[in-house]
Amino acid sequence: AVKAKHAGMEYAPPKRHEYNGVAERAIRTLSEKTTTMLVLDEMSPRYWPWAVSHATSQMRRSGHKAFDYKSPYEMIHGEKPNAHEFKTFGCLVYFRKDDTSNLEPRYDNGIYIGNEEESTFGTALIYVPERRSVIRRHIIDCKFDESNFPKVDPPRDTATANLSHVKKRKKGKAKKSRRGGI
Repeated sequence: AVKAKHAGMEYAPPKRHEYNGVAERAIRTLSEKTTTMLVLDEMSPRYWPWAVSHATSQMRRSGHKAFDYKSPYEMIHGEKPNAHEFKTFGCLVYFRKDDTSNLEPRYDNGIYIGNEEESTFGTALIYVPERRSVIRRHIIDCKFDESNFPKVDPPRDTATANLSHVKKRKKGKAKKSRRGGI
């Protein structure tokens, strides 16, 4: 049935990404937004996974000409996204601690690195330098200081960025097998 309608798979020539215009432009825009966030906030490139996730979330909630200047979020849910949910990537955030006594401070601070996409309850992802880990807190339990951008190195392990499905490349040269192949 597909061949009868003269439709089929078309392959782009090798090393000619210009033929994948729409996809390439979306990837370029996402990459530029991510790079801009990291450069303006003077953050380490190790924040890249969280910055990409944050930029993707922003793109999903921004209007687009193809949708008559409605966002994909608005097209799916039928309502405009709440602008108060947008927080500045890399800003200082104070969050409520879980268990505190009356003599201890009730809030701790960290770096806001995005929202959890699967959550429908507004869960913020916060990098806590003292613990060198990423924690999740409800937006209500957080106070954002969007004028302050602390400079702290992120954790070396990006598994906390929910990238467990991505395979890590092995470093070093490939070993040759006994048959002479790689």
